[in-house]
Amino acid sequence: EFGLRSGTENIPGIVGFATALQIAQQEREKEAQRVKKLRDQLYTELQKGIPGCEINGSSEHRIPNNLNVSFSRIEGEALVLILNEEGIEVATGAACSNKERGPSHVLLALGDKKKAAGSLRMTLGRYITKEELNEVVVQIKKNVEQLQKIR
Repeated sequence: EFGLRSGTENIPGIVGFATALQIAQQEREKEAQRVKKLRDQLYTELQKGIPGCEINGSSEHRIPNNLNVSFSRIEGEALVLILNEEGIEVATGAACSNKERGPSHVLLALGDKKKAAGSLRMTLGRYITKEELNEVVVQIKKNVEQLQKIR
């Protein structure tokens, strides 16, 4: 125990964790396809409804639950603050970016500072529904339009 905790190992916790891992492994492919379909739908709806919406990075070579897009003529940080107030948790930059202000160095490496500044990163979870996704699209469209008007 390295002096951190004495006593008997948590056998029920260990067995429960192993069972959870087995279930996750069994459902991994099916769940990945479900979330990928929702992610692709999210991007399609955003691209249709918001001029200047572009995907950051490859549209094919990415994990199934990740979408990183840029919107022209907005600051991504402002959109994040507004959406967080609406209960929609998103971020700017790349998942591997640090806490520094300004555009992510990862997105800057893609070559466009304005695009990097207007980025929004979304990660879809296992429990997201199509209805929730539709509400996210509505809120993003509404708030991007408002931000573009003031810029």
